[in-house]
Amino acid sequence: MASRKPTKADLTAVPIEHLDLETTKTVADLVDGYKHISFQARTLGLCASVLENAMTDPKCTVFFGGAGALTPGGLRKVMRDMVEFGLVDVVVTTGAIAYHDFYEAHGYRHYRSSPDADDILLREHFLDRVYDTLADESLFRECDEEIAALADSLEPRSYSSREFLAMMGKIAEKDPNSLVGTCYRKGIPYFVPALNDSSVGIALAKHHHDRVKAGRNPIAIDSIKDNYEIAQVKLKSPRTGVFYVGGGTPKNYISQVEVIQEVMGYPENPHMYAAQITTDVPQWGGLSGCTFEESQSWGKFHKDAKMAQSLVDATIGLPLLVGEVSRPLGPSDVAGILMQDLLLLRLDDAASRAVGLSGTRPDLADRRIGRHAPVDEIRGEHRPGPAPARIAVHEDLLALPEFRVEESDELVDLVERRSREVLDANLLVLEPGVFDLERVQAVALEAHDDGIPHLPQPSEVPLHVCRPREARDATAVDRVVEHLHDGTSLEG
Repeated sequence: MASRKPTKADLTAVPIEHLDLETTKTVADLVDGYKHISFQARTLGLCASVLENAMTDPKCTVFFGGAGALTPGGLRKVMRDMVEFGLVDVVVTTGAIAYHDFYEAHGYRHYRSSPDADDILLREHFLDRVYDTLADESLFRECDEEIAALADSLEPRSYSSREFLAMMGKIAEKDPNSLVGTCYRKGIPYFVPALNDSSVGIALAKHHHDRVKAGRNPIAIDSIKDNYEIAQVKLKSPRTGVFYVGGGTPKNYISQVEVIQEVMGYPENPHMYAAQITTDVPQWGGLSGCTFEESQSWGKFHKDAKMAQSLVDATIGLPLLVGEVSRPLGPSDVAGILMQDLLLLRLDDAASRAVGLSGTRPDLADRRIGRHAPVDEIRGEHRPGPAPARIAVHEDLLALPEFRVEESDELVDLVERRSREVLDANLLVLEPGVFDLERVQAVALEAHDDGIPHLPQPSEVPLHVCRPREARDATAVDRVVEHLHDGTSLEG
């Protein structure tokens, strides 16, 4: 079919919809409005649309990569909430983010200051400045001693950063708002690929020095073991998405997992979703600001991936995005999600937080949708993480009191036809205020008799299946990759 140049009507098909603050009541309303205006507000709205698609894809494992001073910057609980409410499945950050979180888990605080503070005076008081924020270096030293003592207590062998962060998380778990502690409690793997480049590394250097001085063997952090472990997560995921705040090592570390598995001889399965907020730009050649399109030349992202990047300060952009994707869902939202093949909503173990069921809806009972076999009898324990944290599900299918299903409704037939696939989706929680998607079964790192984790055989790796999905709302996410003005051919 011959192509033709876009007409004026083609180029003016989508008008700007001016932000209406009179009807904007929530963070979700604001970010939804951003999707239809201009500049970085629109790019932030597109990031939200990409994340909605990734986080509501039942076969997608979402990797979060965080860099920068996000914990001192006041975003500690925002990051923790992404883990607590099941918005991400794997966490990769700089060591500083993990360390500052560990520091606050002990009840220590960061303090407001000024970029114009007297830094020599601050040093006299043992106060460390992060732009306009302070931390207490004397309390850092106490954390250093505790981390070094933790290392002293371990068997002298090599550990992945994930293993060591889990041990730190066991300590930090006492603080319910701790990112490291919540990852431990929820069984979410937390990697810090450049752990030595942080205060955790400083503490481990002390451990190493003291052990060598005493003629004893120290532990070691094996960064290649990290590669091997995170590759297994990628290989066992039918689809993957990435969400980057900042760039640096976490961004490249997650992106390159696709290349690692290809070099190991496994089928191509590039990341299908990608969103980033950053203040870096591509023209300086750095990884933090490089576009996802550039990464496509490396094979890291699928040619049809849904991608968006926004140039915005993380302290502004991250709360808006997390607030948008964790919006409360009403009955109409649930119906829309179900029609996108997210077909099974079950209650999690958190009964005090979950929506209660008073019984099977009468208009669903005759279609046998009101009750399902307990998940633990079919798939075993569902929750990832150590065995004590795993809870089996014994609840009915979710039937919202206000959710009416008519006799002719296509939704009922859709659910009935796909009941087996529903179980495979493993969608678990509808809470007041947060839709918690724990989509992916726990990845058990396989080990043979030598005790070294091994990758699965190629036959065990799910092949990539590109299944088109619609956005949760009216935003045309495809415009992220199919720009109106990029010369795309239009059929005449």
